[in-house]
Amino acid sequence: MNEEDRTMPSLSERSLESIAKMFVGDEGELFHYLSGPQIVTFFNDHFDFRDIYQGGNAPTRWRYAAGKIASVASSGRLDRFFSIVLGFKYMVSTFGCDEIEARERADKAKKRFNQVLISDELEIVGTDGEMKLVVIDSDLIPIGKGGFAEAFRQKSTGRVLKKLMPEVALDARNRHRFKREYEIMNDLSELPGVLRVFDFDESNCSYTMEAGETTLLEFMDNPLSEQVKMSIIEQIVGTMAAIHSRGYIHRDLSPTNIFLLSGQLKIADFGLGKNLNTLSSYQTTNTNNYGQWFYCSPEQLVYLKDGDKRSDVFSLGRIINFVLAGHPTKTNHRLRPLVEKATADDPSKRYQDAAEFLSAIKRRLSSIADADRETKLAEKAARGILDGEVAEWILEMTDEQLCSRVASNPAFAKTVVKFTEIDNGNAAFVMDAIDQSMTQVCKTWEDHDPFADIAKSIVLSKAPYDIKERACQTLSYVAWQINRFHAQHLIEDIITSGIDPMLEDLLNDSV
Repeated sequence: MNEEDRTMPSLSERSLESIAKMFVGDEGELFHYLSGPQIVTFFNDHFDFRDIYQGGNAPTRWRYAAGKIASVASSGRLDRFFSIVLGFKYMVSTFGCDEIEARERADKAKKRFNQVLISDELEIVGTDGEMKLVVIDSDLIPIGKGGFAEAFRQKSTGRVLKKLMPEVALDARNRHRFKREYEIMNDLSELPGVLRVFDFDESNCSYTMEAGETTLLEFMDNPLSEQVKMSIIEQIVGTMAAIHSRGYIHRDLSPTNIFLLSGQLKIADFGLGKNLNTLSSYQTTNTNNYGQWFYCSPEQLVYLKDGDKRSDVFSLGRIINFVLAGHPTKTNHRLRPLVEKATADDPSKRYQDAAEFLSAIKRRLSSIADADRETKLAEKAARGILDGEVAEWILEMTDEQLCSRVASNPAFAKTVVKFTEIDNGNAAFVMDAIDQSMTQVCKTWEDHDPFADIAKSIVLSKAPYDIKERACQTLSYVAWQINRFHAQHLIEDIITSGIDPMLEDLLNDSV
């Protein structure tokens, strides 16, 4: 069906007037001012009219333009009108500007036109040279937009309609990728942890699916118990284990594409997914514009094609950090050793799939559930014993838990000093906790003293400069703002031993 045969949407008189005034340069400064002869020439040249400009009794410029736009619409050529006037070539010739400015002007004009057309339930979509005027479905309520697609809630069904953006749909590769996303989700729909999809519409590149009540990102704003958080983790990793067992990978896992529906967590957005059982490889691309930075594995940041099950494991590790510690890179929680393995830079050192990761999590939780475990480990730490179990136990603590034990138990503080001496990562972990929670847990002046001892140890250690700098700031705070003589004596000892002058300045900063 060619453009002339296609039934075009009609414009209201109000829209015709506004668009005509903008086009001839009478309103909005979006287009260059066009004289009467210039307007006549435009429509004659582009739409084969044979008008001759006549002054005097001729209609005002915008009324003439509005009449011609109406004629163009009735002949099914309105798409062509918008394609011309919103094209960068037209803007370049009109304003004499460069291509970048021309495209910016065209985009601004398109947005203004759409603000007018929305009252007619119409919208201009497309890219330079291929504009189309489409009817906005009154049954659809916009709820979100991403890099490739936009989502709507269907008022009539309550489902979500996900639709490839019209300008993106012009590329056959994008249409293929979008259809693949639907097919993967359709194949996995029987899994309770995958968002269920329904119909795919080839005519407008859209499909319908269940409507999630909220995303995991939003849900985590609620105060949740540790038990609920662990349940969330087991659900997500368990679903990915089932997905991996069927030969699929996701490659774009994050809290924004995990939804909560009737108490069940459901994974969606398989736009970067892949069926590993197929012999033919899908079109892949550099992934700098794909995925979400904090959750994307290092290999995928270079080439998407390098992603496999272990890339999903990396993303799951980052999601666990987010659920338990509030940030994808923060690891002060009880599953830290497992997450560090899951997020190793080298994929060969990670769990090989989600099922192996899930097994490790279950074993870990079973071990932690031992009622006597914490008592035994606390007794060890109080005696100054720092073995592998005690070190893991410290790594499981939240900021507040670690600082509370340091403030209330000087013997435990000495064990923490030993812990910081093992490696720089441990020193950074302890400083993170002190920065976050020391001031909250200290109830008396004396409670600050063990933190000063830990800080002194780190300042005199072989830790990186930035960690030593933070330790100096903590020690200075306790010495001069809390006014603890113990910390002031520690600073004297450090300076006597000789340290970097810049660190010495930090220690002496009493402001």
